[in-house]
Amino acid sequence: MKISMEIRPKDIFLLKVLACVLIAFLMIRFLIFPAIDKHMDLAAQRTDTEAQQEEMQSVMDRTGSIDVKIAKQQEMLQSAKGGYYDVLENRQVDELITGIVLDHKLFPVYLNIIGTTSGVPSAYTLAAQTHTDTTADASGSDNASESDTSDAADTSDTADTTQEETSAIPAAYVNTTSVDVTIQGDETEIRAFLDDIANNYPGIQVTSFSMQENEYVNSSLQTVSQMSCDCTIAVYTCGEN
Repeated sequence: MKISMEIRPKDIFLLKVLACVLIAFLMIRFLIFPAIDKHMDLAAQRTDTEAQQEEMQSVMDRTGSIDVKIAKQQEMLQSAKGGYYDVLENRQVDELITGIVLDHKLFPVYLNIIGTTSGVPSAYTLAAQTHTDTTADASGSDNASESDTSDAADTSDTADTTQEETSAIPAAYVNTTSVDVTIQGDETEIRAFLDDIANNYPGIQVTSFSMQENEYVNSSLQTVSQMSCDCTIAVYTCGEN
């Protein structure tokens, strides 16, 4: 059987078709598909960019309100600092208490800074009805006068106002430093020291104290009496830590 090697027109047509199919396949594989992938990546990148742009625009829109809130917080802080000290180190607290003691010609025997805690102690509870109850017991009458009722209502309103003012202070900025101190000196000066803190130092409070008289023999073999006072003092500071 003899095989013919002659290329016929039909074979040429088939070769052309195959060549066209191959070219189409290569174009789809190396041109169209990469272009589609790149288009999808660009679309995803555009979506992310638009989301970031919207977020940045939202932040810019909120900047005005944030500045107002910051200014309001600063005003609240400055308002709350009335009567308080700025944030103090232990050394500064030591110098403050020791200075007041020496101003009253007293001798600081012992001073220990216990520590600093956030916030302030709870306000003292006001006994608004004490006067009304005492009047009722003394008179033995079942009918209360209108003036007593009005006084009790005014006192109650004052207590509510005090609680509202106390709660308005941003306690997050307030710290309480507790100090134990023992002082010696004349009893009159010790009492003047306690009164001075109570009347002239709103940022300092003597939370407890006890006085006792000690006797000892001096170098001249004479018995000498010395008054001493053990105090627990709270120093209130206000500021951003």
